[in-house]
Amino acid sequence: MLHTREEMQEELQETAKVLSQYGCLKTNQIYRMFPGHDLIVATILRKLKSSGRAVGDWDRKYIAADSDKLKQADEKEIRAFWVLLSFWGSIEYHIPGEYPVCISFFMKGQVYEIIYAARGE
Repeated sequence: MLHTREEMQEELQETAKVLSQYGCLKTNQIYRMFPGHDLIVATILRKLKSSGRAVGDWDRKYIAADSDKLKQADEKEIRAFWVLLSFWGSIEYHIPGEYPVCISFFMKGQVYEIIYAARGE
């Protein structure tokens, strides 16, 4: 599928916004945001990195808004983001939550909250 410059710019802006909201995610989560557009996502990640709008730990496969966020990767929020991605095409709005909620989102006229609960908690 061919992308126009405007579509690529929109996806770049959306990726930058998500990184600024959540701080740090796994790179494959960014790919999941735009299924079937692997080459476009690779380009977006390169552009964000080269422009200083994102940093990466490519060994651990993390991408973050800045180096502090990269060092403080929140595994609970990263796991909650995987749940959010399960509904990605239907989500109208999403934001990081406040403890105990990791992420809140709006979909089909309803508000949903994702809470992380580790085994034994």
